[in-house]
Amino acid sequence: MPVLAERGHIEALRVLMRPGKTGFALQLARALATRGRLDEAIAIMTERIDADEQNAYEWTIELLVELGEADRALRLRRKRGHKLRSPVDTSDFQLARLLDEQGRHEEAIDVLSHKGGAPTQLADLLAGVGCMDEAMMVLDGAQHTVRVKSVGDKLAEHQAALLARYGHLRELRDRAANGHPEHREIMRSHLTRAQAAATDRR
Repeated sequence: MPVLAERGHIEALRVLMRPGKTGFALQLARALATRGRLDEAIAIMTERIDADEQNAYEWTIELLVELGEADRALRLRRKRGHKLRSPVDTSDFQLARLLDEQGRHEEAIDVLSHKGGAPTQLADLLAGVGCMDEAMMVLDGAQHTVRVKSVGDKLAEHQAALLARYGHLRELRDRAANGHPEHREIMRSHLTRAQAAATDRR
């Protein structure tokens, strides 16, 4: 069906679009959006969201993100973000990325703060606006909830990399000496590299 959408066969897609056929609705919405009929496209997908069709909400957000329509995506999220979502929904992450790219860092942080499933992305945003303490708290909290060692190690690596990137060597040194025992070596490794890089720059 993407071929029909690309050729702008709107009516053909309307015929194929039946209740439960969310994929056809999305193709129709995309075809309308590319022809400048974005309000109509959103209305079609909103009907599918209100009918609790699987993937309808996240696909609509993803379409708006694809089009760079951050404001419309935020409005939809405020009004219908509570609607049915799939277990692998990534629409909040995509919206936050778009907001960040547009320089709207506080709004991106707000989107992810309510999600709870993107600690590294949220920490990056917080560190980027000078909130390193909050960034570390997010990653510390995430580490306390993981049960797989490799996941905890990756979170610690991200912490260390953030501290090194933004020059917070004092905290990195403290975590290397007094932090979580399992992650001290990770902190020491990043501290050593950061100090060597600082020496090279002199």
